[in-house]
Amino acid sequence: MFIIEGCSGPDKSIDQFYKSNARTRPNDSKFKILHNTQVRYKNRLYTDFNVALKRIRLRDSLTSIMKSPDVYLRSKVP
Repeated sequence: MFIIEGCSGPDKSIDQFYKSNARTRPNDSKFKILHNTQVRYKNRLYTDFNVALKRIRLRDSLTSIMKSPDVYLRSKVP
């Protein structure tokens, strides 16, 4: 499960993310996207569930990383 957070609103990071990763098919048993632009929080609520959040800085955009076939080969990615 991936939880992606960022600034919302026109031309902000989350808006740009959803536009560049538009849904290509409906939800099914193997793939689901849950997205609601009306849900917003002032503080992170999910840290209370003992979830360790880890920030990861990517050299390339997530879109370009996901297009690379090597990402899906466990033998090539540690």
